[in-house]
Amino acid sequence: MTFLGGALPPIGAILLADFFLVHKGKYTPIENMTFQTVRFPAIIAWGAGFGASFLPGIPPLNGIFSAIVIYIGLTWVTERVFSASKEAIVGKEG
Repeated sequence: MTFLGGALPPIGAILLADFFLVHKGKYTPIENMTFQTVRFPAIIAWGAGFGASFLPGIPPLNGIFSAIVIYIGLTWVTERVFSASKEAIVGKEG
């Protein structure tokens, strides 16, 4: 039970953070979406949230809050890095 109490709450936190905080409650219609095979910020945030559940305090809340913060931070960084690299590539072509 302790394992599940630490492993599952970060998953829900990542899903909610992605919908409400990253995409502001509006996903692109499914017909226009592009999907990634693996979303590494989500995997890393889940691992960090699971690890944070072993810290002192209320384990599920530790996992939820740490997963949200790390997911949003990593998503922000990866979007900035990849958008900058796409702009650099487009700039070289023109």
